[in-house]
Amino acid sequence: MSTSPVRSAASVVFGLTLLSVFVLVGCSSQASSTAAPASASSTAQGASPSGVASPTPLPMSATLAPSATPSPAPVAAATWRPAGKMVSPHSHHTATLLPDGRVLVAGGLINDRLDGRASALAELYDPDRGTWSATGQMRGARWGQTATLLANGKVLVAGGFDDARRPLDTAELYDPDNGRWASTGRLTTGRGGHAATPLASGKVLVTGGGEEDTTTDLVRSASAEVYDPADGTWAKIRQMVEARGGHTATPLSDGTVLVAGGGSAAAERYDPGTGRWTATGNMTESRWGHSATLLPDGTVLVTGGCACSDPGAWKTAELYQPDSGTWIVTEPMSKERIFHSAVPLTGGPVLVVGQGGRENPHVSAELYGPDRGQWDTTAKPAHTREGATATMLSNGMVLLVGDYDGDRSAELYDPGSGM
Repeated sequence: MSTSPVRSAASVVFGLTLLSVFVLVGCSSQASSTAAPASASSTAQGASPSGVASPTPLPMSATLAPSATPSPAPVAAATWRPAGKMVSPHSHHTATLLPDGRVLVAGGLINDRLDGRASALAELYDPDRGTWSATGQMRGARWGQTATLLANGKVLVAGGFDDARRPLDTAELYDPDNGRWASTGRLTTGRGGHAATPLASGKVLVTGGGEEDTTTDLVRSASAEVYDPADGTWAKIRQMVEARGGHTATPLSDGTVLVAGGGSAAAERYDPGTGRWTATGNMTESRWGHSATLLPDGTVLVTGGCACSDPGAWKTAELYQPDSGTWIVTEPMSKERIFHSAVPLTGGPVLVVGQGGRENPHVSAELYGPDRGQWDTTAKPAHTREGATATMLSNGMVLLVGDYDGDRSAELYDPGSGM
């Protein structure tokens, strides 16, 4: 039977009172006698003359020493390490994290000739085993396509280019359960260099891209359409305000989609509820081949790209403020980058890694801290890669794969504990 709190408190008070009496008696006896009587030695050590045991006092070091402060755990530095070799080379491909933690790498260019050729090959990376394995081939060879994970766990691959750089209007679905591909309708127009964005409804918004614009040497279009997984159909929607290709399309916290760049500094937003496009503030730079990342506070970080007329690339970065529709310049990157990857890590930092200018590739990576608005260098990968992808894994690491020169190696970025 448990003791009530009131009864326990009474016992403590009684014990403390009794202990005080013992101390007073002991002090009084010591003051009134000049020598301890011989019979006192017969009293058991730690017991009072009345025969009731008194608590043994702790040493002064135990009662006065401060509690020990544990040493801080050592900080582990960020590192890159090998992640095996892919079954076949890929570049300008897609890489999609599946619900079970594996990564699907599909299509792209294989540079076994001087101009490369489109591939239908696909494979899977298993982070638990650190292994690569072939899976079913796509029904059509393609590069520059988009890949979108659907709510049902399947992957929608749409558009892209063939060997002759012709835009494709075909789409197919990958089923991770059986490793097979199945056709799923046709886009309303052929697209390459487009963007695909999952909507809250489960549908997929596809924007821009298309055939090459001979007046600008860019692949761009103002057309847009929506894919409905429920019946596997494509439906044309209102055109964007601007023609775009090599742009970004970022879903915002309020359900709208921010579309930016792709041959200009213009930006606009799509509202799935009304089906309308609305122009928003222009970026501070004209960008093509840049990256866009939604940050935890709802703003969007845009990095790099180029003005298309310049063979170089930008180091600059800026932030989109959804509430005001304005852009704010933030600290520039340490290196120029185009067609690079930007991956949000656990805890908020954004890892940016990948190609430099079109004529100045480099091996480097850096981290953007949204709380400070600053960039920090981090460990660099082992290889320069063109047309690579970086994918955040379920374990917090980042998988980097692909290279136009046919390098089948893969690397893993471990952010360590010093983020």
